[in-house]
Amino acid sequence: VKRDEETKNMVFLTALSAYTSEPINLFLRGESSIGKTYNVVETLKYFPEDDVWLLGGLSPTALVHSRGVLVDENGEEIDLAKKPMRPRKSDYDDTTAYREALRDYMEQNERWIERLKNSRYLVDLSKKILVFLEAPNLETFNMLRPILSHDSWRISYKFTDKSGKGQLQTRHVIIQGWPATIFCTTEEKYIKDLATRGFTVTPEMSTEKYKAANKLTAEKAAFPLSLIHI
Repeated sequence: VKRDEETKNMVFLTALSAYTSEPINLFLRGESSIGKTYNVVETLKYFPEDDVWLLGGLSPTALVHSRGVLVDENGEEIDLAKKPMRPRKSDYDDTTAYREALRDYMEQNERWIERLKNSRYLVDLSKKILVFLEAPNLETFNMLRPILSHDSWRISYKFTDKSGKGQLQTRHVIIQGWPATIFCTTEEKYIKDLATRGFTVTPEMSTEKYKAANKLTAEKAAFPLSLIHI
């Protein structure tokens, strides 16, 4: 990344703020192809991959399914693979043992159903760095906005989703934590409410920058081994 010192530093400091009590928002303005996304992606390579979420047009359901964890009312994670399995009569030598196993299964399954009934999906954004590479899905943005603007540490949200069998069911989602956010897109409808709660930078668009970038690109193509640092 040539010359864009202010942009690189602001991206780096914004990402660092994710690990503080007051993360900040950063908006990269400017025309297309001036290095907004490139500056961000290259700078964030210095941070843990699990902490950096590169987001595009992410829908609420995709956010929950890809980033959410199913928890019970006590906040403990639910492992769906541990669902009680109904015993098979053929696995038991006598009827008494089978009936006892069946009775245990019925009790466990009842507790399992009750636990699922009070469950919800938890999306924890604390100590995360959210990067909106493209304009986010408006519904997703509206769902995240109270947290991005630090209005609330935790918000509860319900939406209708299709189950694996195609049936509609209500999902209860809790989104918590204040992440650091970087917007590589600055469409007014998305940032109007957040613009006063963040910083704005624009990558340099000078002739000197483009000359330096072209020179580096040529050197990498002509002498790739010269850029390897041991």
